[in-house]
Amino acid sequence: MIQMCFFGSLAAVLASQAQIDQFQLLEDSYELTRGVKLHTLYANHPTTTLGFKFEINGKKIIYCPDSEVMGKMSPLFRIMMKNYLIFARGRSFHS
Repeated sequence: MIQMCFFGSLAAVLASQAQIDQFQLLEDSYELTRGVKLHTLYANHPTTTLGFKFEINGKKIIYCPDSEVMGKMSPLFRIMMKNYLIFARGRSFHS
């Protein structure tokens, strides 16, 4: 009951003060605004999981939240590691 009251009242406050837009992201590159780019990469995970690279005026922030561990000798491991390195070093698969 407390949770319902809290979230209900919070939702009413946020609805009057904020606009929330939702976007579907795929493995791709996006220009969010001038000087700000977002690059995404699918991670090795049982469900859809994306790694994110933000480029802001030439600086990079990379966040890859989850990836499944697999044997180092697995062919898939080698492919995924190669893709992660390309992604992190700055080259994009899509630009």
